[in-house]
Amino acid sequence: MLKLLNDIQSVSPDSNITIYDDDTADHGCMFTKNGSNAFDLIILGHQEYVTQKEYDNLKRFANGGAMLILDGNVFYTEVKYDL
Repeated sequence: MLKLLNDIQSVSPDSNITIYDDDTADHGCMFTKNGSNAFDLIILGHQEYVTQKEYDNLKRFANGGAMLILDGNVFYTEVKYDL
C-alpha cells in the first residue's frame, strides 16, 4: 500500500494523502464537521474485518465519493473492539 501511495504522490505531487487505520475510519474520519465527504477518493486494501459503524461510514462515503477497493475479500466479517 505504501508503494502505491508513493506512486500516486509522484504522478500527482499536489495530492493530499492521509493514511487512516480501522479505528479512525470507525470514528468517521472521512467526513467533515458538516457531514460532507472530506476526501475525493478512499483506497481500501484488505478490509476483511470491519465494525458495523466502520462499514456504515464507508457505505455513506461511497454514496457520493469514489472508493477504490484493491482486494476481492472485503467486508467479510463484522468485528467489535474490546474496550
